[in-house]
Amino acid sequence: MSASDPVTVLHYVGADDDRGGIISVIRGLSAAGPNPATLGVNEGFIQRRTPPLATLELPRIAGEKISLPTLWRARVVAQSVTDWLAGEESRVFHGHSRAGLLVAYWLRRSGERHVVVSVHCYGRQRWFYRWAARYFGEQIYWLTPEMKRSYG
Repeated sequence: MSASDPVTVLHYVGADDDRGGIISVIRGLSAAGPNPATLGVNEGFIQRRTPPLATLELPRIAGEKISLPTLWRARVVAQSVTDWLAGEESRVFHGHSRAGLLVAYWLRRSGERHVVVSVHCYGRQRWFYRWAARYFGEQIYWLTPEMKRSYG
């Protein structure tokens, strides 16, 4: 895949419905950009906005909870995402939520190369975001430069 080839991005949020700011931003990116976007959501996702975004329903996970059960459940989601990534060389996984970071962790551990993550909030679990910064290195994107400094 060359830098000029269009890519299909799976924006993983692990959401149950289309409320929320991250999904609004993804909707805007999808409408404005040349790259097709697919929204990675929980099974049973409810989409209320139009036009609807393309979705990929994945095994249910608590999108914003950091725990050992969430870590293990993220592995199940990552296995499904691996199947999706294998469909085309031009596909990329972009994890947006805390669960998205955990899914991306399992993808990277299994050798997937087309994986990026972004952090959109200041979380109380600083240790988690500092760990993510070390683990993902250049594949993690911060909403602001101050956020990057805050998590080191």
